[in-house]
Amino acid sequence: MLASHWEIMSTGETLEILNIIIALLAVVVPSFLGLWIWKLKEANQELREEQRRMKAIRKDIYMELISPYISLFANASDPKNQVRVIRKLQSEDYAKNMYEFCLNGSDEAVKALNKMRLYAEELDEQEPGKEKEKKLIACWGGLLLVLRRDLGEKNTQLKEIEILMPHLTGLAKYA
Repeated sequence: MLASHWEIMSTGETLEILNIIIALLAVVVPSFLGLWIWKLKEANQELREEQRRMKAIRKDIYMELISPYISLFANASDPKNQVRVIRKLQSEDYAKNMYEFCLNGSDEAVKALNKMRLYAEELDEQEPGKEKEKKLIACWGGLLLVLRRDLGEKNTQLKEIEILMPHLTGLAKYA
């Protein structure tokens, strides 16, 4: 029946129907494409906003976690400061920050902090020497580099000692 219907239509009628179909497609297809592209851009913008928000959260968490170590290195010779740092590292607030860090930090950041903490704990049990200090400084610098990469500086060329030099004195002997 459909074939007979097309046979009844004249060539002019067929061309007119085809022109209408083409005109409709010329309007509908670009509209759908435009809508699809707009939705993709919107989703991309939302993703970027979420990444910015997560970066800010990570930065705050990272600063909370490394602040005791900053204090320790800044006043390493002060025994009272060492006691304050140990108390801070053992506090409930620090433990909560550590959980936040484990949930929000990158795998590399968590591994680097674990390495730093384990080595710092070993130092308490052993007689510190130049090699042990050098390894601790390398762990600290490595942690800072991982955090730096995690916060956006993916292609940093700094080495562990170089990221620490502006902050700590006497590092030239470890370079």
